[in-house]
Amino acid sequence: MVALAEVVCKTFQISRGLQGSTLNPSMNRLLLLALAASFTGLSAQESPPPQTAHGDQAPHANMAAMGNGRRLWSAPNGKVSGSIRAIRGSKVQLQLEDGKRLTLAIADLDAMDGAAVTGWQMTNQAPDGFGAPDVTITLETMQGQMKYDQSELTVAPGAKVRLVLHNVDDMHHNFILCTPGEGNAMEVAQAAWKLGGDGFAKQWIPEHPKVLHASPMVDPHATRHMYFVAPSDVGAHPYVCTLPGHAAFMKGELTVQEKPQVLSELTYTLYHGNFDSLPDFDTLTPIATDHVPSGLIDLSVAKRNERFALVFDGLLHAPKDGDYRFDMVSDDGSRLTINGKEVINADGVHSAERNRGKIKLTQGIHRISVSYFERSGEEVLYLFWNGPGFKNQPLSADQPKRRNNRAATGLPLAASNGETRIYRNFIEGAGNRAIGVGYPNGINLAFDADQMRLALVWLGGFIDAARHWNGRGQGHQPPLGYGVTQGPPGAPFARLESKETSWPEPEERSTEYHFKGYDLMGKVRFPRFRYRFGEIEISDQLKPYGDVLKNDAALMRSLHLKAANAPDYLYFRAALAKDIRVLDEARYLINSSVILQLSSNAATQALLRKQGDQWELLLPVVFDNGQAILHQHISYNLSNAE
Repeated sequence: MVALAEVVCKTFQISRGLQGSTLNPSMNRLLLLALAASFTGLSAQESPPPQTAHGDQAPHANMAAMGNGRRLWSAPNGKVSGSIRAIRGSKVQLQLEDGKRLTLAIADLDAMDGAAVTGWQMTNQAPDGFGAPDVTITLETMQGQMKYDQSELTVAPGAKVRLVLHNVDDMHHNFILCTPGEGNAMEVAQAAWKLGGDGFAKQWIPEHPKVLHASPMVDPHATRHMYFVAPSDVGAHPYVCTLPGHAAFMKGELTVQEKPQVLSELTYTLYHGNFDSLPDFDTLTPIATDHVPSGLIDLSVAKRNERFALVFDGLLHAPKDGDYRFDMVSDDGSRLTINGKEVINADGVHSAERNRGKIKLTQGIHRISVSYFERSGEEVLYLFWNGPGFKNQPLSADQPKRRNNRAATGLPLAASNGETRIYRNFIEGAGNRAIGVGYPNGINLAFDADQMRLALVWLGGFIDAARHWNGRGQGHQPPLGYGVTQGPPGAPFARLESKETSWPEPEERSTEYHFKGYDLMGKVRFPRFRYRFGEIEISDQLKPYGDVLKNDAALMRSLHLKAANAPDYLYFRAALAKDIRVLDEARYLINSSVILQLSSNAATQALLRKQGDQWELLLPVVFDNGQAILHQHISYNLSNAE
């Protein structure tokens, strides 16, 4: 067993040599002990991992010693399958097979798990003499898509770089940085493919003059650190995965550019209030004003999440004469001015939206001002600029994660780790202030925060967010799944003098309704929306049941109303459709696809009536001691859910 560990030590030294480093004798001895302990544990725990045709371990095999790939770990609640994602101080973070992450104290690990951690640390340590990195870049593979999650990286000339590659895919991948030039990445990849049967042994890294730096091959579900010094020549350097067939899709560019001195003398002025648009700040009394500690546009100076406004003022340093483009993402309203000229205006209450503006600047100093307000919900403010010789330089402390450029069908979102997914943006059929909710059981909804209505319910896929990462110009995003059912338009509650009184016409934004935010409830973190209708405080909770895979996914909507002075003749509009059929005294079939069951604290009978060419289902709201409770159970007649 020790002899086997010695062989692996030599292999380990060869793989480290790809990064220009070797192990000293003491590290060799430590690794030898770690490997021996791990292999000994492996023989006692299970049979050796299966081999593929190329001699590498199968994706789900138990990997020994170096922490590459999944293995079994001893956790407080029993054995778990996972791989090391990161080690921070005295803790190790595992990426589990079910997608969750688990953090364990290294001191509590058994001998076999401790050996795996030791091997991982040795594998991912910086080469001798490298020192502390100037920058750490995190790159992740996209499962089943044969892509990196970022196609654009930026570093300064000569920077010491630590690149952390998380391979969450079921395939092997590597990272090779090439010399500048169109076609260089594919040329290097084709040279790698010519290695043929020797490819795996050589990590699919060819001896080629256009290879600058290369990582070893990273096993499925493993993390590998790569260290290199960035090129000194400014420009775009292509990077690529050279495993056969990957290069056409798995590629990007690392841009080397001088880091400009961007912002100086940056101050903030903070205001509190209930804002629906950017106010006239000259008429307001500020709460605080000071220099921004981070030196960037930074919402953390507000020290609150809702009902505030900020004005950032400072000096912007343009490195050259030329055209400059600014991109700003905000939720809610924002405005950018340079030298007093408006460049971007994204005023008003809205979900996160991206706006762009251009301006000509001369080399030197220019005055910049950014105004922003947040009413409620999510607070977002990202600002970055492009100019002569550089691109996507952040001017804000917070930055959106960069995605691969792709058509608006390439960034599907879904619930994960057993928790609900929330997505606030333009959703087709739910308006400009839509809140999308994707539940782990495969049922989804969109809540219209302008009208306080349940706008959409659907099954399967949640949302493809690609078009909203690619800019606001691509409009509203439709649901990704099937069985899309629309809720009634307009206000959900109304006072009707009689059963014949028509429902009020929808308003673009009713002045009677005020959205107050939402809470995430329970382990699943399902939402409970809070809003006010006149003097009525409403809690609107939507809880999932069942599972779409078992054909029994459903929603239970519970509305709790409180009012000191309960109004008379109040109705809740539960449905509006061309076809509504009565199944029994409490259940209704909507357009042959959705089954709606209604109940209330007063056990009142719903009113089904004809309105033009559609049917309308209303439920009377009866208050008892200032409170009323309504329940709306929503499920699918799956034989007709298209």
